[in-house]
Amino acid sequence: MRIEMKTSEQNDLETENLITSLFLTLRDPKADLRTFYDVELKLLEHVVKCEKKIRELEQKRRKLGLQRRGFVKQKPMTGKSKKCLMAIHEKEGILRQSVESFRRRRILLKRLVDALAWILTRFNRAYIRSMGRKEPTGFIVGKAGYKLERLALEATFNEEKQTIGILHDVTNCLRVGDVTVVQLEGSPTILGCLELKLVRDKLAPKHSREKRQKEHGEIIWEYLSTGKSTQILPGFTVISSRPKLENHWSKMRYLLRKAKSRGYAYEKIEDALLYVAYNPQIIEIEEIIEKLENELDPPFDFGCLDRHREGLFDHEPIFTFEIDPELILDILFGRLVLCIFLSFGKLKPLIKDLGYDLVLPSDLGGSKKGLKLVSGNGEEIFIGSYPIEMLLYEGLSIKSFLSVINGLKKIRVENVKKSSRSKFK
Repeated sequence: MRIEMKTSEQNDLETENLITSLFLTLRDPKADLRTFYDVELKLLEHVVKCEKKIRELEQKRRKLGLQRRGFVKQKPMTGKSKKCLMAIHEKEGILRQSVESFRRRRILLKRLVDALAWILTRFNRAYIRSMGRKEPTGFIVGKAGYKLERLALEATFNEEKQTIGILHDVTNCLRVGDVTVVQLEGSPTILGCLELKLVRDKLAPKHSREKRQKEHGEIIWEYLSTGKSTQILPGFTVISSRPKLENHWSKMRYLLRKAKSRGYAYEKIEDALLYVAYNPQIIEIEEIIEKLENELDPPFDFGCLDRHREGLFDHEPIFTFEIDPELILDILFGRLVLCIFLSFGKLKPLIKDLGYDLVLPSDLGGSKKGLKLVSGNGEEIFIGSYPIEMLLYEGLSIKSFLSVINGLKKIRVENVKKSSRSKFK
């Protein structure tokens, strides 16, 4: 049985060409509602093709597995059997690599739809995070109700009314509901989230999934009706629907361009951050770390932007970063790396200015779970890992990070006042 197929390297090259083409269309300054709709349909088409190919290759692997087990059971094992067994192992390896290459393609395609979702919702982090509070969506291929969702996507597109739908199953970040409807006329507005279900008998018991959907829906509609949510960012009581944040886009651009030509570049930013960009084809990270040993202030944490290739689905996608598209593609396809180091020792005095003591992580690598702050009166406040990840994977400025902490302080003061007033009623 001879397997005629492209190598994983050829598949990866096709992936790069496909992602580059769709990404540059999405980032075109002249892109309009029709452009976004056409790109979404193309992304949907390629995701479906990708999933079909994964299913097909996995089926071939299963058949080879059955053949392999048949040879293993043969006693005694002949020379011909051993040769056949080795050939099967080789074919299984080829199929495994091909499946992995198509899975990588699927993640990047869906991440592009994530970027579209962020653009169409005007970077509404609170809405996107609230919609991502459940397990990842599975394959679209073979899903019951897919045709209904596709029809809803077509029905919500209206150039005259400037409305467009975002199909959740094609994204990584939207996991509650089926379609988000957005109106782009004037300021982008989220009109609502559609849950496409067959009508059930009112007396029929709710399945656990439906119950969870209802609970998530209540959180979402609280946000939609008030502009705030009490259950969005771990460690925060309430967050405004559209916080104004600053990112170090210009520093990223400068360092990545320099690293592309010279091998590596680094810069200390806002005292607590160290940005390191390098070209792995010219220099290894170990060599750079040796040069920067005096610049690293333990305990610290760090993150590299290449993680956007495989996760971080509730963070702003790298495809929307305000840096050169070619630099983004270089990061995604391994030609450049940008690492961001956060020194908790340097962060401590900055948080102190806001009236909090930062309890330093006990481990040298920094805490992956979050940070603990202690106010002047001894009250402990825990900040989840998400805001720290925004520093490490989105290029958030320390100034914006501290403004979030300051906002938390004001909210807590307001809550204390409300609690005190309620006691005397």
